[in-house]
Amino acid sequence: MQVGLFACASVSRIDCDPESQTPITTTKTVAGGSYNFNGVATLPTGQEYFVFYLNDEVGGNTVDDTLLYRWFGQSITNYTAGNSTSGGTFDIGEVLLQTPSDGITATLPISYAWALFNLDTGDTICEAAPATATSFVLTEAFFQAECAGVHSGVEYGWFVWAIDGSDFDSADGYGDSYYVGVLTFASGNVRVYLPAVRR
Repeated sequence: MQVGLFACASVSRIDCDPESQTPITTTKTVAGGSYNFNGVATLPTGQEYFVFYLNDEVGGNTVDDTLLYRWFGQSITNYTAGNSTSGGTFDIGEVLLQTPSDGITATLPISYAWALFNLDTGDTICEAAPATATSFVLTEAFFQAECAGVHSGVEYGWFVWAIDGSDFDSADGYGDSYYVGVLTFASGNVRVYLPAVRR
């Protein structure tokens, strides 16, 4: 697979948007999955490097729905040209969205978070805090406090983040599911069981 090395201001890696920016450099992984970038410049003050995988032709890869859609690697906040540093290891196996069911549980060494978004614009409407649970409930209290602008009878998309750590800011990396689900909220009903996920 092809991965790219990106530099961006020291903000959340999600805000860097490598899908619309040109990477500093790209490379292909070898048969065992390792990768190496050569000739990388010293990291400018106030920026960070991170390795990014994109599961489509724009990212230099053939679409594969058994893999995550994207993976944002760990933050590299200090690098001097000519030195070596790790860009992180990651598993890009797809997070599967299962049929809704109350009580599905699993134990996995990773955190998950769901996100609800506008299907027309792609804008995030609300998202859960990362947790180790693999089933999620969008409660009325959370909905009213965090999901402003949602209307009944309109289709919204949702997907799941897999986070290598307990939160986005300190994570060693995170990626989102290849597939998205669609939800429609009935008038007066804001309690929704989101499908469980498994890897």
